Amino acid sequence: MPTINEVWEQAVQINANLATLHNDMVAIRQRADATNAWLQDVRGLVAAGLDSLADGVVALQARQDLANKLLAFLLQLTETEICNLEKISANTCRSLNEAVRQTALQESSTSSLADLARMFASAHADAALELARTKEQEARMEACCPEKPPAPPCDYERCPSPKLPKLESPEKYRGFEPPPPHDRERGPN
Repeated sequence: MPTINEVWEQAVQINANLATLHNDMVAIRQRADATNAWLQDVRGLVAAGLDSLADGVVALQARQDLANKLLAFLLQLTETEICNLEKISANTCRSLNEAVRQTALQESSTSSLADLARMFASAHADAALELARTKEQEARMEACCPEKPPAPPCDYERCPSPKLPKLESPEKYRGFEPPPPHDRERGPN
């Protein structure tokens, strides 16, 4: 059986071990508190990062909306340009057809008129002389007081132009800048 001294020594040893265990637990608790504080800082940084990311996505969406509006305007402008080109194409085709028809008529008329003028001049010399004098007088009158030229047959009609959409101020579309990094001490690793 153990003696009282042996029990006493065992009790003192147990007490010393408990004191050591208590001190170790206090140190672990302090380190846990520091680690918790560090984890709170990390949570705050992650939350700030997510907020910054959300702001960046909103800014990106605003820029995409602006690009979509400008693209719609360009599509309308392209439709106007195509309309004008179609009108030019139609007028060019009509003009070419008419020019070919008129050229054939003018050639035929020129030949017939020359034949008539020769026949008339040979049969009526006095009338041909009077015609020459009248033409000379008309030429002098034309030089003095020219006639107004007739209005052109083609009156150009513009296609409707689209209006530039109202765009928000450039302030809304500025680049997103993240907040500066925090200089915090890290807890125990």
